[in-house]
Formats: sequence, structure tokens, C-alpha cells
Amino acid sequence: MSQFMICKSAFDLTQFGGKLINKDEEDYAFFISVVQKHYEEKTYSNIWTIEKIDDYSCEQLDYNAFISSKLFSLLNNLYEICEWMIFWYGNDYDDLDVVHTKNELIDYVRHCIEKPGCELYIQVCKS
Repeated sequence: MSQFMICKSAFDLTQFGGKLINKDEEDYAFFISVVQKHYEEKTYSNIWTIEKIDDYSCEQLDYNAFISSKLFSLLNNLYEICEWMIFWYGNDYDDLDVVHTKNELIDYVRHCIEKPGCELYIQVCKS
């Protein structure tokens, strides 16, 4: 399972369970430290957290079930409208696997979701 997912998008992500990160929130400094670790942002606008990502990624699925799951639909949609995405659990966000294409992302998640726990530690850097 992934506990956290943050992404950058100019689109409104509320329909995907997104919540825009703002500096008045308790977790703001934590989320920004993750962004700073992986991206050189000049401004910290349009950064979203996808709340309840662990609800999407905690079910162990085979490939056929995965491609018809809510998680697949979420990733498929968000890949198209986000500049980048980061998935991690706890404080383990230092050494993330990196993917660049939607196919790499889907393949990575597909392999993780076949295992108990579906732990996603990944940085999506679109080329």
C-alpha cells in the first residue's frame, strides 16, 4: 500500500480525491520537503495530495482485475493531467524507483499489486 501520493497539476483533481496543498495546513512542510527532494520547483503551486490513495492500492489483484480497478483508472487519468507524481509510505521517500512513461507506470504498479501490501515507492517523471 502507498500511504501518500502527491502530484503537480493545473487541473482540479478533487474528482480524484485530490486536495490542493496549501501553506496553512499541518502537513505542508512535510509534503514540500518530499517535493524538494525530487523536483526543482520554483513555486509550490498546483501541488495536490490524493487522499485515501491507500484505499486504492491495498487490494491484491491479478493483472486482469487490475486493469478494471479503480486504481488503474485513477493512474490512467492522472498520468494525462499531472506534470509529475510521487508515491511512498511513511518517511521512505528518499530512494524511489523512477518511471517516465504511462506504460512504465502501469507495469510497475501491476507488478506491485500482485504482491501482498502493494507497496509503491515511485517517482513519475514524464519525459
